[in-house]
Amino acid sequence: MNHVVLIGFMGSGKTRVGKRLSKDLGLPFTDLEKMIISKTNLSMREVFERFGEPFYRAVFRAYFVEERDIGDPAVLTELAEGCGLPGEDFRTALETGAYAETVRRESCLSREALGIRMVPTILAGDKRLEGFVPDLDALRAWLDEVRRGA
Repeated sequence: MNHVVLIGFMGSGKTRVGKRLSKDLGLPFTDLEKMIISKTNLSMREVFERFGEPFYRAVFRAYFVEERDIGDPAVLTELAEGCGLPGEDFRTALETGAYAETVRRESCLSREALGIRMVPTILAGDKRLEGFVPDLDALRAWLDEVRRGA
C-alpha cells in the first residue's frame, strides 16, 4: 500500500493538507488521530497521558506499516498489552465508552469558553489565528504582530 504520512503537532494542518494530497495523488485518506479518538473515547492528550507515546507509536506502526485494522478493538487491545497496559481494563474502557464524557466535555469547553471552531486555532492574548497557515513566513508575521501588541 502506498502512503504519504504527514507528521506534525496536533492542529497544525495535517488533515487539510492530507485531504488535498489524497485527492491529488488518488490515495485513500486516513486521519489516524481521529481513529484513535473515536475508538478510545479519549482526547489525544489523554491517550499520551494514560497510555504513553509507545502506545501511539504502536498504533501508528500497526496501521501504516503492518496494515492492521486499528478499528478492531481486539487489535487495539493487543497493541495496548504489547505496551505493558492491562488488556482487560483497556478493552472494557473501549467497550463501555468510559472516557467519552471527558472527550465531549473538553470539546464543549474549547467551543464555548474559547470559541474554538477549527484547528489549528492559536490564541495569544486577544489575538487569534485560525485555520491552516500556508507558510512559516505568514506565521512569523502573525507572531510579530502579537509581540508588538498590534
